[in-house]
Amino acid sequence: AACGLDRALLLGEPFHRLIHPEDLPLQISAMEGLLEAPFRALVECRMLMRGEWRLISWQESAVRDQDGVLTEVQAVGRDVTDSRRMETALRESEQRYRAIVEDQTELICRYTPDGCLTFLNEAYCRYFNLTRAGILGKPFFPLVHPDDIELLRRHHESFSAGKQVATVEHRVLKPDGTVAWQRWTDRAITDASGQIVEFQSVGSDITEKRNLEVQQQQQLQFLQTLIDTIPIPIFYRDALGRHMGCNEAFEKVV
Repeated sequence: AACGLDRALLLGEPFHRLIHPEDLPLQISAMEGLLEAPFRALVECRMLMRGEWRLISWQESAVRDQDGVLTEVQAVGRDVTDSRRMETALRESEQRYRAIVEDQTELICRYTPDGCLTFLNEAYCRYFNLTRAGILGKPFFPLVHPDDIELLRRHHESFSAGKQVATVEHRVLKPDGTVAWQRWTDRAITDASGQIVEFQSVGSDITEKRNLEVQQQQQLQFLQTLIDTIPIPIFYRDALGRHMGCNEAFEKVV
């Protein structure tokens, strides 16, 4: 009935006429395997079912007489067409996702709450001059500047059911021994009970930006020191007229 044919028309007919021609070698190989212990076989092949080719998973067992001669094959089949299509679609989706992640210039990784890396993209490997095999399953904390580890721990402890995304900036140790700054946006991944099981993070190098900020701060400090040496009271405003600062002489007058 599953084939869309009357049982009376099937009985006595060769089984292989329902099998897709390209899959016949698979079925023949499975049949040959039934001649040897353990006298069982598992094979998937396409079969003509109600006018369309469906993928059927067969569990086949040899039936032998008292002399050990194969007399019959008992088979139980299960239609796995839809599940295999879903598996293929999922695999292709994962491949597309991985391709997108690998093409990113940002550093992307996933890690457990204790910091052990479970995934990292190629950009992450290049940045730290690491291989996936050498770092997967290991904590990333050795890559973090020692003075910023506590900051990072507090950052992770701040996540909760109401806060699943947060950003942090910290220093890292590069392979050449230099110190760099990174900015990470972390997303907590939870299980059905709401417990955090993993973090997914996207990071970028902000060393140049940080260095520029330091230079600007140093320049402002230099200018402030300079105007403080002027005995005349001075104050300055922005374009909107808001008070921005003054020198020591102005503070004494006020």
